[in-house]
Amino acid sequence: MLGPGTPQVVPALALPTTTAVRAAALAGTAPAVLSEPAVEDDLATGRLVTVQSPELDLRRTLRVI
Repeated sequence: MLGPGTPQVVPALALPTTTAVRAAALAGTAPAVLSEPAVEDDLATGRLVTVQSPELDLRRTLRVI
């Protein structure tokens, strides 16, 4: 959730896998949030570009189980 007073956005799609989200982004369906390792080749070749969003904190906690 974003800060108070910030409009919330309804997702354009909900996809079950990173591969599906990547494919949708490559097809130009909608912006996507993906880990850099998942798209490093696409970023390196320019098929995808990083969009800066300093107002969003997209960090997450990961656990080893």
